[in-house]
Amino acid sequence: MKPMQDDRIPTIINEIHFWRENNLLPETYCDFLLALYTKGEEEKSPPVQEKSKIFFLIQNIVMVLLIPFSFLVLYFTQFPFFLQLGFLILFLSYSCGIYLYVRNSGGITASIGLINSMLLILLVSITVSKAYVESVWFSYFILFTQFTCWYLLGKKHNQSFIVIISILAILFLIIYIAVPIVL
Repeated sequence: MKPMQDDRIPTIINEIHFWRENNLLPETYCDFLLALYTKGEEEKSPPVQEKSKIFFLIQNIVMVLLIPFSFLVLYFTQFPFFLQLGFLILFLSYSCGIYLYVRNSGGITASIGLINSMLLILLVSITVSKAYVESVWFSYFILFTQFTCWYLLGKKHNQSFIVIISILAILFLIIYIAVPIVL
C-alpha cells in the first residue's frame, strides 16, 4: 500500500476542521482523525469563523421575532385573510427550514426553530379553523390535538422541555374548558 500523497493531506485536514465547525462529526472523532493525519503533531485549530457565529446570531434573533410578527400580522393589521395566511405560511416555512438546516447541531438555534415551528403550526391551524368553522369546540379539539402532537414529538425526539410544555398546555386547556362548565 503506497503512502498518501502529501498534497492531499492538508485538504483532508481542512475538511476535518470543517466537519468539526459544522458538527458533522463528534468532537472525539475529529480529534482522532486530526491526530491520525497530522501524525500526532499538535496542530492549531483554525479560528472559529466569525461569519458563522454572526449568521446563527441573526437567525436566532429573526426566529425569536417571528412569533410577535405573526401576532402583529394577524391581530393588528387590516390585511385580507389570505394575505395574513400567506404571511403565516411564509414565517412557518422559514422557521421549518432553519430547523431542518440546524437540527443535527442540537444547539439553541435548533430548539428555537422547533418551538417556533410548533407555535406557528398552532397559529395557522387556529386561524384557519376560526375562519371556516365557527364552533368553539372545534378550536378546543384543534388545540388538544396540537398539544398531543407536541407531547408525542417531545417523546420521540427525547426533548423533555417539549413534553413538559405539552403537558402543561393540555392541563391549562382542560381547566379552561372545565371552569365555565362547572360555574
